[in-house]
Amino acid sequence: MTEPIKEKLRKVYALALRGTDGEKEVAKRLLTDLLKKHKLTLADIETEERTYIEFSYQHTMERDLLVQIGARVLDSDTVSFRVDKKKRRLYIRLTRVEAIDMEMLYSTFRVALMDELDRFLVGFYAKHQLCNQSDTDKPKKSTLTQEEIERIRRMMEGMKDVALPLRQIMAGA
Repeated sequence: MTEPIKEKLRKVYALALRGTDGEKEVAKRLLTDLLKKHKLTLADIETEERTYIEFSYQHTMERDLLVQIGARVLDSDTVSFRVDKKKRRLYIRLTRVEAIDMEMLYSTFRVALMDELDRFLVGFYAKHQLCNQSDTDKPKKSTLTQEEIERIRRMMEGMKDVALPLRQIMAGA
């Protein structure tokens, strides 16, 4: 069996294990068909040793996300990993199927995390009146939906008020 076929089988297998409901069912049927076509069994693609797989990250939040996803993929509360902080690389011992699963989850959750962080920052800045509205930095036209605005408003309600030192001094005078 050629390496591209093995790789395709591993990707389909990863989806069959951890995809969403619809993906999972389609992937299971496709995997069954491909295994029959190539006269293979699950054992042929499952039996693989774990090796250190390298993942790149931009900042500690992404590194922490990788560790959390690693715990999910390995179905473990703890994950053993190595980090090269200078190169911003994280290394986790995974099989190829687990690595494919991890890459798919990371690409999905990374985008979701950044979207949520953007919404959080909008709410944080608004709650604490940190929005710059000078003539040179005119606010961009809002592209938020009414639903997103409502989610941000609810998030702001849960945020603590920040006591500013100068206001504390003035209140006590």
